[in-house]
Amino acid sequence: MSVTKFRQFVVFSELNEELSYRLIDNDMRNTIESMTANFVNKTPDEVTPVYLFEKFDKYKTFVLKNYDIEEDDISPYGFYKISKNVIIIRYVSWKGSILHEITHRFIRADFPETPSWFDEGFASLNEKSTFKDGVLTGDFSLRIIPLRRAIKEGTYTGLKQLMETNDDELYGKRTSYYYAQSRYLLMYLQQKGLLEKYYKYFRDNFKIDKTGIKQLQEITGKSLNMLDEELLTYIKSFKE
Repeated sequence: MSVTKFRQFVVFSELNEELSYRLIDNDMRNTIESMTANFVNKTPDEVTPVYLFEKFDKYKTFVLKNYDIEEDDISPYGFYKISKNVIIIRYVSWKGSILHEITHRFIRADFPETPSWFDEGFASLNEKSTFKDGVLTGDFSLRIIPLRRAIKEGTYTGLKQLMETNDDELYGKRTSYYYAQSRYLLMYLQQKGLLEKYYKYFRDNFKIDKTGIKQLQEITGKSLNMLDEELLTYIKSFKE
């Protein structure tokens, strides 16, 4: 297992040296630079270990041996365990798990009160993105599939339900739907040039509304019903 210190992280990797270096120098570096240059005021004040595995069995064994997590609750691709300040990833080339989990680390350092819907939406936005001019910009993602299914089946629900979810609901039966809806809401805001403004306004005025609904309406100048309509149109505009 190789060991590499990079910025606020120490990376313990079972991947080959070339791949480990590429992930650190691209995915990790790009996430750190995007978050620090455009969003956060506070950066992590503790070094966070990051463990990278390729084989699921080794990843699972390591998690079960070292952390109080039930086998059925282990994410297949990785997680950031806040209570232990550790990131553990089973690397899959198409998943973007490093960008996702590093985003969590920076948001939790800068905006610890953030609701989980926003935290997961932002991390899911960054996991599939392009780095250009110092910022990660979200790309089309197959996370859209649960949204399309819900639209087809008539089970699509609006932003109020998403933004008022508690953790049991967000990580429950509709978790893939909520992740997708939050991701595409933030991608919509990013394309309107409003994501940075919303993040900072929500963080700095969290006590006004802990769900983020009022802050969203303030930043966009639109009612939640109008935003629901625009987001639905935005989601339907993707033909990939």
